[in-house]
Amino acid sequence: MITLNGGTLNATLGTYNFGSVNSNGASTINNVFNNNGTVGVISGVLTLSGGGTGSGAINLVSTGASVTFSGGTLNQTGATAITNTGGGTVTVSGGTVNLAGSVTMPILAMTGGTLNLTNPAAVSISSLAFSNSSMLSTAGALNIGTMTVSGNGISTLTG
Repeated sequence: MITLNGGTLNATLGTYNFGSVNSNGASTINNVFNNNGTVGVISGVLTLSGGGTGSGAINLVSTGASVTFSGGTLNQTGATAITNTGGGTVTVSGGTVNLAGSVTMPILAMTGGTLNLTNPAAVSISSLAFSNSSMLSTAGALNIGTMTVSGNGISTLTG
């Protein structure tokens, strides 16, 4: 198990998770992050800025827990990509995020970058804030509760 209690993780050859990673506080993984285990964001913001691949899930455990995808290309191929047992926030601020598994996000903030939801049976988003970004969904069911669109750039929602 790896526990990040704030700070930044830099690894020249990338970071590989085959077990579990727990994040408390403001933590950043700046390099490629290949996740085939589980990631638990207990509190604070976990920022993934280097992209990566994997079949593991990211779970936002508490209301104050968030994950931010800020760069690179991330390809999550597992049956469950993101679970949100605590009601936290998922932010895409840069790069490209490709999620193939089921996705449950009470709050999704698209402030830049691209989110591709490919092949999940269902996507559930309670609140979507959309600005200067791109989102594509080929989900069987795309359920969005409230959507706010802002910004003076180009935003694209396809699905």
